[in-house]
This record gives sequence, structure tokens and C-alpha cells, in this order.
Amino acid sequence: MKVDAADAWAAAVRERQAAADLRCWAEATRLAAVFRDRGAERVVLFGSVARHQTSATSDLDLVVVLPGADRDPVGARGLEVLAEAAPEVAVDLLVYTPDEWASVCQRAWVRREILERGVTLSER
Repeated sequence: MKVDAADAWAAAVRERQAAADLRCWAEATRLAAVFRDRGAERVVLFGSVARHQTSATSDLDLVVVLPGADRDPVGARGLEVLAEAAPEVAVDLLVYTPDEWASVCQRAWVRREILERGVTLSER
């Protein structure tokens, strides 16, 4: 059977995407465990990785529901944990208290993109 250049290229692309997908999922699972160990009630992966549309430049989109998170300014929440965890993939992190999360879940975009299409990695 003869394989032409287009078939070889397509196979190489699929192989790179599969490797990126595995790398991202492994890192998301590891980070979920780190946040769970820090008291997170819930960790949800959403975005391209959750939809299995991973590319070599994909990042992790994570929601973390963490009691007491409001002790830190919104933009700084969870950054200390991320710095210690030293993720191998770029991370976009949204950290909410349980009350904030309950409020945010009322938004249509959150319901659609995070609750319906996202993947819960950890929940207490």
C-alpha cells in the first residue's frame, strides 16, 4: 500500500495532537489533585482540552472552587499554589469561593461552557 505525502502529514498531525492531549490531561489531573489537597471543593477543566481539541499550544482552563479564596485579590487567587506546582502547560485559572461559584453559575456562558461542556476533575 502506497502512502502519499498528504496521508503521512495527516498521520503526523494526529500523532502530535494525541501527544498534546495526553500531556494536557495528565497535567490537569495532577493540578486538580494539588488543589484538592489544598482544600478545593471542586476543580473543573473546560475549553479546548476538555473538548479534546488540543493543539501544541493549548493551555489548561481551570475553575477551582476554594473556600477562603476571598482572602486574596481576585487576580492573585491560586497563583501561589500554581507557582509551587510548577505546571508544564500554561494555565488560565479562575478561583471562586463556594458562594461566588453559586452566583457565577447563574450566567448562561458558565452553564454552557463550564458546567455542560467542562469536565469535573475533582469534587468533594
